[in-house]
Amino acid sequence: MLKLGEPMTADVQRTNIKVAAQALAPVAKEHQLVLSHGNGPQVGLLALQAAAYEEVDTYPLDVLGFLPVIAPLARFLGLILAFFGV
Repeated sequence: MLKLGEPMTADVQRTNIKVAAQALAPVAKEHQLVLSHGNGPQVGLLALQAAAYEEVDTYPLDVLGFLPVIAPLARFLGLILAFFGV
């Protein structure tokens, strides 16, 4: 959960998730919510990291999207949202 131009740190993501959770909480009191996310930013970060390591060819984006590191990111978002009570 990053805004354009923000540093890719856990603290920034926690702050943004807290803001989102606080905005969603009143809606969640009267409605069922379905939360989803896309992996684009995470896959993009993996692509940048892979491109920085020049000793091997980079993985194509379609392959990066299936790496086992992506699923834990969804769990991380769920955990943080649960922590903030949404």
